Amino acid sequence: MHNLARQTRTLLPVPSSHLEPRTVPSSTVHGRFCDICRKQRIYYNRGVRDLPPLSRDQEVATYNTITRSWSPAVFLRSADEPRNAVRQLAPAS
Repeated sequence: MHNLARQTRTLLPVPSSHLEPRTVPSSTVHGRFCDICRKQRIYYNRGVRDLPPLSRDQEVATYNTITRSWSPAVFLRSADEPRNAVRQLAPAS
């Protein structure tokens, strides 16, 4: 009986049917979630533009995730997989 000191949010009477829990089908939840993600993707990618293509023997920088450092490299050609490239690392000086 420790809840007697709490104030109710409203003094209006509430029908007992509003106090019973209801489950929502998972397909409805998933569909709503997909709609929200789709809208967010539209707003996030609103100002996206393609980068200019790289040309052969163009100097680029490559990021090494293990050492967390950038190193110079030379672009040779695009690879078979998207967003990948064949490059030659510059010799360490």
